[in-house]
Amino acid sequence: MSERLIRGFGVGLLVGLLLSAFAGPAFAAKPRPPRYGETYCDLPGFHCITIGRREVKTEKGTKSVKKRSRGSWRSLWPDERERVIVMKINRMNIRLRRGMVIAVPDNMDGKTYMDFAPFPRTIARDCDPVGEPVCRLMCENCEDRRAIRFKNVCEQECVPKEEFSCGSDGIARGEKLIIIDLAQLAFAAYDEAGVLKRWGPVSGGRDWGRYVRKSNLTIVGEFVISRKFGRWAKSRLYPRATEDKKAGGAPVPYFMRFFPGYGLHSYHIVPGRHDSHGCVRLFFDDAKWLNREFAEIGTRVIVRPYE
Repeated sequence: MSERLIRGFGVGLLVGLLLSAFAGPAFAAKPRPPRYGETYCDLPGFHCITIGRREVKTEKGTKSVKKRSRGSWRSLWPDERERVIVMKINRMNIRLRRGMVIAVPDNMDGKTYMDFAPFPRTIARDCDPVGEPVCRLMCENCEDRRAIRFKNVCEQECVPKEEFSCGSDGIARGEKLIIIDLAQLAFAAYDEAGVLKRWGPVSGGRDWGRYVRKSNLTIVGEFVISRKFGRWAKSRLYPRATEDKKAGGAPVPYFMRFFPGYGLHSYHIVPGRHDSHGCVRLFFDDAKWLNREFAEIGTRVIVRPYE
């Protein structure tokens, strides 16, 4: 082996060690995660199909062939209500391809996507308790004295926190709230009464791949909507600038900025895992509803961590 080759090998090894030592987790390799829907495959009440193959349903560890599953979202679930349920559960709006694993509820009769929400239907009481709770007995089934029952009901006085006031039912009230849960790849929209009005899939900043940069991760914390844009909004940053073209131009319909460089917007690629440059991707209908019917300048946004 020549001296020049040995020297080159040594320099390459040194550079590699330096990158490993100083780049840190921002450059760490992380394998591509499975799509979110696959986490439902072994849960009670769900089964999974593999696109392009026969449907496989897991029942107590055994597998039974049901039917062939080829086609599009629309051809597999022609009923729009069922199609929306399956797409939201899988956190996907992309075209189905051979080999994809899709989670499907065993029973969707009479149900909507709201029945599968990964969030509570109401926001829990958000007050600082004051004094001792006052308890009293209340009867149940009072009309039938032979089956009358009593239960102890306690009420607690509370002082509202800044962003909420408390109703007589103990539910926090006072402002709209958007929660982005990066671990569940989902958002929730709560109205002033603390009632869940809508939920849907999200895709945040990519946290996997050969090079995971901190600048590509979705920022975590509490923010407010500071600007809103319409149907034809375009990014000023992506795609990146080249020798022949300046940066920007990527469509980001119904963009809602909550921090400089970060926002919520519609995108045609919500793939069941995090895949953006840092923004929060939404289904088109969800982004349109949030932008036009729910979010206002000043609406609070809470972004929860990836894990």
